[in-house]
Amino acid sequence: MNASPSKQVLYKETQIFYLIIATTLGIIALCLITYFGGYSKKTTPLAVIVFPTLILTIVTFLFYKMEITITNDHLENSFGNKLIKRKILLSEIDVNKLQKVKFPWYYGIGLRITPQGTLYNTKVGTAIKIVSKDGQRTILIGTDNFEKIAEVLKEKLS
Repeated sequence: MNASPSKQVLYKETQIFYLIIATTLGIIALCLITYFGGYSKKTTPLAVIVFPTLILTIVTFLFYKMEITITNDHLENSFGNKLIKRKILLSEIDVNKLQKVKFPWYYGIGLRITPQGTLYNTKVGTAIKIVSKDGQRTILIGTDNFEKIAEVLKEKLS
């Protein structure tokens, strides 16, 4: 069965957030070794191990990867299993204001509100800055593939 023209994927990029996966696995392993290794069974309740492990697992599930998808009618940026996502109609994007920006390390990783706009990223570095035609919304999407994304958007919107 063919996808409808509006669902045709023109560009797709998946970024795995290795830092959060490694950190979570390391902390969970440390908690389990500490608790079941007998180092703190007498002094630490099991809830103190289970609660942080559960929180870290949920956060990792929500943010373990980021996907950028461009179809015939929208650009979508999502984290994890698409529970956290942002969709913009291509007709709302000001293609003349597409810009490659380098953001500082202290902006952090994940979903952030910055002075330049809302930032979605899985690593520190560069992003594509996308501004709406009305100038009311600005998003930054972390990517090393600015040129390819800009090319697809300009080709589709020209």
